[in-house]
Amino acid sequence: MKRSLDDEEKRSAVEAALELSYEPKTTAHRTTEQKSIEDFFRRREGGCLYVCGGPGTGKTLHVERARINTGIKAWSTRGTIYSNGLEMCRALLYAIGSKAIGRQVDELSSLKDGLDLLEKQVLKPKRRNWQLKFIIIDEIDALVSTCTDLVAKLFALANFGPHGLAMCGIANAIDLPQIAGLPSPQYTVVFEPYSFQALRSILEARCENDDFFEPSALEFCARRIAAQSGDARRALDLALKALRNVSNLNNKVSVRDIRNAFNDANASPLLAIIQALPTHARLALRAATNLAVQHSTFSKRQLLSAYIASCPSAARDDAGHDALTLLEASGLIRINTTHLPKHSKKRRAPSSKPNAETLTLAVDLNNLHVAFQALQQESSRTSSPLKEQNITIPIPLSSSAPSASSMKATTSIKSSAFEIPAYLR
Repeated sequence: MKRSLDDEEKRSAVEAALELSYEPKTTAHRTTEQKSIEDFFRRREGGCLYVCGGPGTGKTLHVERARINTGIKAWSTRGTIYSNGLEMCRALLYAIGSKAIGRQVDELSSLKDGLDLLEKQVLKPKRRNWQLKFIIIDEIDALVSTCTDLVAKLFALANFGPHGLAMCGIANAIDLPQIAGLPSPQYTVVFEPYSFQALRSILEARCENDDFFEPSALEFCARRIAAQSGDARRALDLALKALRNVSNLNNKVSVRDIRNAFNDANASPLLAIIQALPTHARLALRAATNLAVQHSTFSKRQLLSAYIASCPSAARDDAGHDALTLLEASGLIRINTTHLPKHSKKRRAPSSKPNAETLTLAVDLNNLHVAFQALQQESSRTSSPLKEQNITIPIPLSSSAPSASSMKATTSIKSSAFEIPAYLR
């Protein structure tokens, strides 16, 4: 039976609903968590709420839903990258400070001055036009390394008592405040991983009907992801890839199609990590790979210079430090600190630093080879390659390319090289 144009439109609508950028009108399975967040917002008092849970468990979505339902206006870090605490502090003061402090914010020269000004704005006495300031800090895991002092100050001010600041922090790690040395939040809401039943319900709601998926395929997809991570985003992405791999509109997505998509996505442990990185972080990873080919260790300055030189048209100088933070948080780059002896007889030059930092690639180059090859093949199917500089990744002297199983083995790096075109997706 031939599919009509209506069927093609329906399939396009299902694909759009499975996209990670799609926001459903209604959500289920998080009623208790959302009610707790709404109760915090409705209190209209100062305080600190910490929302935590694994990736893809609905934290950001339901915090935003709770904010809309309670009608509050909040300053949020969502979708914004801050390279240092002073930059973020300025943006925060512009948003929640009085109009009279604009000039003071412009003249800030240090983070300490910014923190002092922020404290005055939050703790100032209530006046006739006093209004509670709400802030939502998303992705605290990434911000805590570049804006540690500011994040700690916000936790402390929000925990201080009834005053002009109410903060909602969102992160993946449950014990991040303890690990990062942040003040303990007053309230905590934990988002548990989605169960198999919840994931199946989410998939069925997005697909709307069984025109393009066999029921057993959606159930298999939900069970696989529930057993692995409970990440709804992974389940949606897996279903979308399986649907796009079925070119014949007359065929429904089967269990085999889901299994093939799952195997493709897990061919390399690095593949999902690299795919989740923003463009500027991928460029920095490519630059780090080039440096690792020649030197086992390199400096931050060398990486930032190579990052800019790798693709001048796409690289962003102001995002270089943020890219380094993301690569370290993703386990792709390791920062090593060498502590110099305290009782050294040699007089240190005034400009020298007490500790020296070097960078090393935290993953094996063979693993990167497999991941980059998979990205190259996927990019060649979906888009045309960009004419950019190639990256060189050494592999063992062998006539065949390394398999996924070789990623677990420790292999010495030889001098031969495999050239892979640099694709930006």
